[in-house]
Amino acid sequence: MRRNYKREIVLQTKILPPQVKKNALNRPRLIRLLKENINRKLILINAGAGYGKTTLILQFLSEIKSPHVFYLLETGDCELSVFFSYLIAGIKRIYPAFGRRTENILNTIKNPSEYLKMTIGTFINEVVEKVPEDLIIVLDDYHNINRSRQITEALNYLLSHAPSSLHFILLSRQLPHLLFSQMKAKSEFFELSTQDLKFTSTEIKKLFKSVNLICLNKNEIKTIEKHSEGWITSLQLMLQSSRGSIKSIIKSHDSLSDIKNYREWQIDYFNYFAQEIYSRESQDIKQFMVDCSVIELLNEEICYALTKKRNSKRILNDFEKKNVFLSRMPDSNYRFHHLFRDFLFSKLIDSRQKKKIYVKAANYFYKIEQLENAIHYYIKAGHYNRAINIIKKIGNELTNKGKSETLCSYIDKLPVHMVNQDADLLMVYGYALTFRGYPNEATVNILNAVKILRKRRKSSARLANAFYTLGSISFISGNYKSAKKWMTKALKIYPMKRDLTRAGILSSLGLLYSRMGYRKFRDAIECFKSAYKIVKKIPKNDGLEASIINNWAMAERKSGNINAAYEKLLDAINLLKKEENFSPHCGIIFSNAAKHCIYLGKIKQAHSILKLGIEISKTHNDISSLAALWRGCAHYYEELGDLHKAKVHLEKAKDIVDELKIKRMALAVNQDLCRINAALGQLAEAEQNLAAIQEVRQNRENPEAVLTLLTEAQLRISQDKLDIAEKILFDSLKVARKYKRVFESFSILLELAKVMYKREKINEAADMLKQAVRLSKEKRYDYLLSTEIQKEKWMLDVLLKIDKKYVLSVLSQGYIPCHLIEIFLFGRPYVIVDGKEIHSELWKTSKAMKLFCHLCMSKEKVLSRDTLIDAIWKDVPLQKSSKSFRKAIHNIRKAFQSVTATDDSPVTYRDRLYVISKNFAVRLDTEEFVNLLNKADLLKNNYEELKTTIKKAATIYQNGLANSWYDEWVDELRSYYNRLYEEKILMLVDHAIKNNDYKDSLAWLKRLILINFYEEEYHHKLWRVYAHLGKYKDIKQDFFKLKQSFKKELKIDLQQETVELYKSFISQS
Repeated sequence: MRRNYKREIVLQTKILPPQVKKNALNRPRLIRLLKENINRKLILINAGAGYGKTTLILQFLSEIKSPHVFYLLETGDCELSVFFSYLIAGIKRIYPAFGRRTENILNTIKNPSEYLKMTIGTFINEVVEKVPEDLIIVLDDYHNINRSRQITEALNYLLSHAPSSLHFILLSRQLPHLLFSQMKAKSEFFELSTQDLKFTSTEIKKLFKSVNLICLNKNEIKTIEKHSEGWITSLQLMLQSSRGSIKSIIKSHDSLSDIKNYREWQIDYFNYFAQEIYSRESQDIKQFMVDCSVIELLNEEICYALTKKRNSKRILNDFEKKNVFLSRMPDSNYRFHHLFRDFLFSKLIDSRQKKKIYVKAANYFYKIEQLENAIHYYIKAGHYNRAINIIKKIGNELTNKGKSETLCSYIDKLPVHMVNQDADLLMVYGYALTFRGYPNEATVNILNAVKILRKRRKSSARLANAFYTLGSISFISGNYKSAKKWMTKALKIYPMKRDLTRAGILSSLGLLYSRMGYRKFRDAIECFKSAYKIVKKIPKNDGLEASIINNWAMAERKSGNINAAYEKLLDAINLLKKEENFSPHCGIIFSNAAKHCIYLGKIKQAHSILKLGIEISKTHNDISSLAALWRGCAHYYEELGDLHKAKVHLEKAKDIVDELKIKRMALAVNQDLCRINAALGQLAEAEQNLAAIQEVRQNRENPEAVLTLLTEAQLRISQDKLDIAEKILFDSLKVARKYKRVFESFSILLELAKVMYKREKINEAADMLKQAVRLSKEKRYDYLLSTEIQKEKWMLDVLLKIDKKYVLSVLSQGYIPCHLIEIFLFGRPYVIVDGKEIHSELWKTSKAMKLFCHLCMSKEKVLSRDTLIDAIWKDVPLQKSSKSFRKAIHNIRKAFQSVTATDDSPVTYRDRLYVISKNFAVRLDTEEFVNLLNKADLLKNNYEELKTTIKKAATIYQNGLANSWYDEWVDELRSYYNRLYEEKILMLVDHAIKNNDYKDSLAWLKRLILINFYEEEYHHKLWRVYAHLGKYKDIKQDFFKLKQSFKKELKIDLQQETVELYKSFISQS
């Protein structure tokens, strides 16, 4: 026997139609009805046993010559994985390339009923792609699986969504639990009932004549029709048992005429005539038939195994030729008519003989590796130990392939005391119960297994598996503390260092740690690393590898490491894009990857990843994945600024998560919708979204509440409730910092900065930005910071003061079309773009630089061509000045292109007006200078800060505004800034004198006199300070210098007030 049990050995006999007997009567009236209705999605032939349902369909199929699949259903086919495995195998006989994706899903998932729509949707998609013509699928003996809710739900979904080229024919003894009313309303359903299948008098006459060459008169036909009620089985029994005698037929019927109940009549009628047929055979053949009746499908090998008759093949062949109740299958197998098989089985009275036959059957199936059949017959024989040994070997594999219900049914038939004393069996049972949705019962069984294993030596691997399963159950139930206890124990004692079980334990622990909070993030990452190293070395586990990488990425994300998470997610995408690596719910990985692309400014890559994820998810009908991907698309469109498209995709996601009841994703979708609706001004809808979140997430202190609080704050900002928004943001920042959610802290700080700015708390806004910049610089949130700079123009100046070098590096990366122009007009004028100076040779002419600076000085205005020419080429003829203007504009563009290495032009021409392009942020030293002087006005009562502020202004001022330019517009500006500067220095001097700081006042007065030597008031103040310091000699020197300059340069005398003041100071010396 192989050590590794394969999922389900598809028995080809179940998908091969039986052969129609040569003397079977063709029924044109029924075949015509079937032909007329073949275009319907579903044909139901619902009739009791022995009405010729299978024969009719086989005759019909042989006439129409259409591609078809025949599937003989048994009670063991009631699980989704088995049912679709046979359907795929049947279709593959016609279209070999069919079914690869559906099989991949069946091989991957452990509970197919949870993924019903995905499985069936993928099956339908493959039918559309791989089946180029109409296909008929015949499901024979459907009553055997009619009790299965899984199959009923699956078929209802399949019939509702199947293409028009796919047709089902169901043969059943009872009405299936399907949605016939919907199909009837759409004319997609046709039914043949028992009444339709009854033989008419014409068909009875034809049957007797064609089979036994008996010609019936009208009275005989009427009598036979009355007694048989058109039941084909009764007609066949008459013909076979009577040997052609009409009298014996009628006599036999008369002896049964007192039976009133129709069902009882059919059974007794069959048994009566079957007994006649049976009694004709020899004792040897009788025993052969009875012994073989325990098996559904017969062949030479199994009959020999049961009876030890070497002539089994000849016996089967002879019996088939003379008996209508044994049919030959296309693959040399045989099958008793089920009524005749039931009759034969009723003869197997000896319990010892029955048990003996069961054991022989079980041994045979064990030998040919049909292990589930072996289990079935060992249990029937009471050989429980043999059944248990097989269950322990293949049980977990059955569960992994979606057959947990079948497995549990086997174990439930075993004696309870045998189950409870076998640790391995208890673990197999507990594992299966977990996937059937019975966690409490699973826990009880596994804990019992643990008690047994702890008493044994050399059971560490099995004990570790038990701990691992207990940990998984606790994790799913949300009991993280218990889950950690069991999984840690499992990891500690598991003996193998490099196998999939160990990788699974590590991965589960990593996921658990990442859910437990920031203190465990590093532990989570280490677990994922270890699991990844193991899985990477084991081939054909790409789906598991992708899952581990995604969980690893999310742990990095929670630690704020966006770049590391991005790299990991790309690795996962590269694995999942291979069709054979499809994994249910993998859409969340594609969505996560796209989101991280957006965080890093890789917008095109995000779009490509979303497109690929949608294609894969649609192909596999993975609805929950599509919900995650629609949410990812919303983030993509939000980043592009198309909020309406973002909302459309979020509503698509919401429809799915509401239908599937995915609580975690529903919260996320409502958060996104709240934010988008708020941004669109649809505040009532946003409030509804927020209420839906808060109804579920009422705890505002746990890490999961951070994004909820941020969303609520963004809504309050939209409602202009800034004080409330500020409080909520500080609350969310406190929680985010408590749980070390770095990325969320960064987002909250940016929102707080915007709120503070709107509330005119400029210093507080700057403080929030300072903290955000620190996080951005550490974690490289460059793109996100640059987008905020683009949206919030005020931020740039503040950020440049915080960390100019970093901010320039962010802008230089070109995430957004944004360039920083810094213009320095004080001292020697020069222009810097993105940290690089535009040297004079790039301007070509000084007029080009002056024109650009003039535009920037008027950046809040739009200037006409004539206004600009008048400022720069005031006295130049119009034709020449116009030409010079055009050339200067061209030179400006070229100069910027040389430095920025882009085609972005800093000057935009619109409606005959010129303005600085919105992609260029302008920072003027004149603005900073004025801001400092304005700030000085607010510091009149704080001498030290006033002094510091004026010193900063002085650093900017240098030797005055554009000291080498003498244009009229420059002169006007120079006078304006000089006047402002002088006013503030005078204010500082007065404060210095008031504070007896004569040394400082002296220095500032000398600076004033350098700016405006001919302002006599400045000299008056200087003399007063000199007098305080006793420097009368300096007063005398300054006076004579001033007097001489007035005479020589201005040709006038000093004011009398100045002369008198000088004399007063000299007299004191």
